[in-house]
Amino acid sequence: MTTTNVVNFEAGLPTQPHKRQPITLTNNGVFPSESGRQLLEEQFLIKGVEIIQGSGNFGPAHKPLGFTGYDSFGFGAMHLTYRNCPNNTPLALWAGNPWYPLFPRKTN
Repeated sequence: MTTTNVVNFEAGLPTQPHKRQPITLTNNGVFPSESGRQLLEEQFLIKGVEIIQGSGNFGPAHKPLGFTGYDSFGFGAMHLTYRNCPNNTPLALWAGNPWYPLFPRKTN
């Protein structure tokens, strides 16, 4: 399920973004299925686009799934610690305006 906001965001990129291809997952205890992984990524993408559109604080390298200089939806790292949340994780995890972040990012 993609929203109009996501479709418009993709259309605004200078080039077509590379999209991750579905893979066969082994029982790793994190994602029980590829559909579960896709659902999580999809929701982070939808919310990330909403965050970008609702705030004027982001530059062109800030993407819905995290900071990157490439024409894409973002890096999408899923690694964070109690010390900090890197900016290449999905915006829903750390972006603070207009959204209350799940893991507030400490800037240097």
